Amino acid sequence: MTAQADDKGDPQPASALAPSFAHKEHQSTRAGDVLRRARITLLGSGIGGVLAIVNEVICARYLGLNTYGLYAFALVLARIAEVIAAIGLPVATLHFVSVYRDQNQPRRVLGTILASLLPPFLIGGCFTALLWFFAPALAVSIFDNTKAVPYIRALAVAIPFMGLSEVLGVITRGFGHAIYYVVIRSLVPPLVFLGMLLMITVYQYDARWIPAAFSLAMMVACGVGVAAVIKVGGHHLFRQRPQPSYRELYGYSFPVLLNSLMYLVVACTPILLLGVMHSDKEIGIYRASMQIVIPFDMVLIAFNAAVGHLYPVLERNNRREELVKLVERITLWMSSLAFAMVLAVAVNRHDLMRLMGPEFVAGANTLALLALGHALLCCIGSAGYLLVMSGRQQYETTNAVYAAAAAIVLNVMLIPSYGSIGAAGATALACLLVSVLRVYQVKRLMDIRIVRPSLVRIGVLTLATGLAMLLASNYLPIGDGSGIVALVLRNALLAVLFASLYWFFGLDQRNRAVVLQAVHNYHRRGANSG
Repeated sequence: MTAQADDKGDPQPASALAPSFAHKEHQSTRAGDVLRRARITLLGSGIGGVLAIVNEVICARYLGLNTYGLYAFALVLARIAEVIAAIGLPVATLHFVSVYRDQNQPRRVLGTILASLLPPFLIGGCFTALLWFFAPALAVSIFDNTKAVPYIRALAVAIPFMGLSEVLGVITRGFGHAIYYVVIRSLVPPLVFLGMLLMITVYQYDARWIPAAFSLAMMVACGVGVAAVIKVGGHHLFRQRPQPSYRELYGYSFPVLLNSLMYLVVACTPILLLGVMHSDKEIGIYRASMQIVIPFDMVLIAFNAAVGHLYPVLERNNRREELVKLVERITLWMSSLAFAMVLAVAVNRHDLMRLMGPEFVAGANTLALLALGHALLCCIGSAGYLLVMSGRQQYETTNAVYAAAAAIVLNVMLIPSYGSIGAAGATALACLLVSVLRVYQVKRLMDIRIVRPSLVRIGVLTLATGLAMLLASNYLPIGDGSGIVALVLRNALLAVLFASLYWFFGLDQRNRAVVLQAVHNYHRRGANSG
């Protein structure tokens, strides 16, 4: 075989390159391949989302509404520290690992991996020490309640491992293996946490063991992440001499960090202001609602994991037609699932909140508003990711600043009078603002339309299904909160109505063919394996 040049021009035999560098089977943009990858990651993310909700139900019921609010506050502090410790590296790492793999530069890939792991470890460790030391002051200043101290300290231990597991998962995405990211971030942590929670509840351990169990789950996820990176990279990769580009990597990541911090303001301001301006009860309701809308984030993660490594490659190689078609398909599929989920939440909101405990039912409307905001982000999620992965992260930074400012102002205005409902409304409006900005910018900068007639058509079908369900509830005893039998019948009717309308009026002939082919391939593989 012919020799190929390494990063510095030194010839290397092609056999010395990893299979992941020599083959591009994960670079396909065909609809069937994308759908297959998205299906795998969506299934894993869905299972992870269900596990996360089950864990939150156990936590809420074991801790009670007020103590659950203290736990939620401590977890928000840990999440803020996690984002800062990662300094925007998840997106930057995915970008450069994907590009360097496409260019057959293994030494730069290894350098990027090693440079990406350093900040979460060092900065995360510093945050652990700071939160541990200042936990009493934070507990007294926010809640005037020292019971929050052990929760803040125990969750502070998780910070470095939260950041490292995220970066490790993203590295595997850069190698085209989205499923490992789902395992590291969506499956291992909730599974380990669930096992620990069951032990705590069965043996009636002190509630302060719950945040400690969360930290242990993140440590295990970090270990699995290291093993996954070694597997996808191959031992030959780690025998290379790394060539890190610190300035390029960190320079790319810094605007992303600003984005992340601003969007963190949108996510965390409601809980922080509810603690200051309202009560730990309202924090508990808002936190419970946040957990129930996790499936929206899972859809976003799954589809972006399936195609995120393709965006920089297609953009860099000027494969515009493929990029436009890919964005169109991803937006259609994500918005279809988002509309279906927000409809399901709306018609089941009281029953969903009752899962967390009887006292949480008061937050049903909070849940509905929060689901609407997350659905907007899910529908337009490909636009924001496309801006960042194509090197236009400064525009996403501007979007994030506007969203953060809007979230702060709206929360300050609405929380004193409306509590958690006001917080959810503020979040939904901030999500609407950033979605409009992303759609406009992708159209102006890249000449790619996100909002197409198909997206509007799905919205109309969702509205029609919702009105039909409302009408049916007036004549049939299947309304929200009518019992388990009514719950089953209501959701069966909802599924049949939406699926029928979507198939006949939401999909064109080409997309119906893609779905049918995917189903055919799935059954064929099942028959062959049998």
